Amino acid sequence: MRPRTLLAAAMILAAPALKAQAMADTPQARGVFPKAARFQNADMSKLQKGYMKCLATENDGVVESAIAQAVRMRLARPDAPMDELRSALAQLSQNARTPAIRYKAYLAELAFDCPTLFADARDENYASYEEFYASLTSKAQSELIGEAGTK
Repeated sequence: MRPRTLLAAAMILAAPALKAQAMADTPQARGVFPKAARFQNADMSKLQKGYMKCLATENDGVVESAIAQAVRMRLARPDAPMDELRSALAQLSQNARTPAIRYKAYLAELAFDCPTLFADARDENYASYEEFYASLTSKAQSELIGEAGTK
């Protein structure tokens, strides 16, 4: 991917978070995601295309950010068709360059398959992507291990 395209994609992904930080009055109000309601009237196909491009980059930070943003979008709009994005995440969970990306893509697959499992993460205000991923991990562990313990 050309550097200009990569930079443009990164700026598109960062814009909502930068705007939210600029508008925040208190440290508690800052976060890396736009409000879930912002996805309600968004052009989902355009967003998905942008995230697909970001998932295909060589920059691990852009890929991890795109995974988190895609999950947040899925949680905000569980009814929207996102088959191509889901497929790209499945590919990443199997073939990504790093174990961190493979794991985060796997968490994203869980969120895409069972958005109600992670519904409480939809409106949470996370200070970082790592905090978001930790929340998803915790929720997945409690639900999946709890489920296995009852069988």
